[in-house]
Amino acid sequence: MKKEDKELLRPFFWDTDIDKVTLKKSRKSIIERVLKYGHMSDIRWLLAHYSDDDIIDIVKRSSNLDRRTANYWALRYHIPKSAVKCFQKPSQIGYFV
Repeated sequence: MKKEDKELLRPFFWDTDIDKVTLKKSRKSIIERVLKYGHMSDIRWLLAHYSDDDIIDIVKRSSNLDRRTANYWALRYHIPKSAVKCFQKPSQIGYFV
């Protein structure tokens, strides 16, 4: 990863050694964090480095995205809410009332 990319991502990975973050291996974390916390310039960077299919996959599978973020990206990519994990009801198994 280029030095400029590391510097752009550093604020999103305050809890991680930025030298261990790679575009391929850290794909899920990068996409989640930039979608959730990024500004427009960060989003433009994300869209230049990852395909729409990569982003759609993470929006669908992520349990780390908040509902507002997931809703925006689901609308943008025409993803049905039923296909987005964070909109599903949590399992009631193991809960005692």
